[in-house]
Amino acid sequence: MEKIKSEEYLQTIRDMKSKIDALEEMRKDIKYNIGLIREGSNDAVVRTSPQRDAQEKQIIKNIEKLERLDRKIAGECTKWMLKRNSALEQIMRLKDGQCRRFLIDYYVNGKSMIEIAYEYHYETTESIYNLKRRAIKYFSKFF
Repeated sequence: MEKIKSEEYLQTIRDMKSKIDALEEMRKDIKYNIGLIREGSNDAVVRTSPQRDAQEKQIIKNIEKLERLDRKIAGECTKWMLKRNSALEQIMRLKDGQCRRFLIDYYVNGKSMIEIAYEYHYETTESIYNLKRRAIKYFSKFF
């Protein structure tokens, strides 16, 4: 039971980071849309034309979305940093070694299993999954 709880705890940190990354992607999309709208506005269009007014309204709408998203990202980042720092403190209590390094790389830094396997010079994916099981088991003893 402790192993499951500790893995869920670590996974929430990884999930929070993924959520922030997804919100950042949404932010980029909105900024891109604002740029497209600005590029699409023709200088030949009269300043008071209905087309110009519609474009301005669309830009304002996107800027408001961007501001809401920025506030949400800031809140999520704050929550994530607090949880991440707490997890790092717990992980750093473990004896220095491959399990501790894996926990930091995978759950805190959000690296993929493939990236980690490559960095650790593992030949098979089974080896990295065995390391994951060992690391979680080791962490759950101290969680």
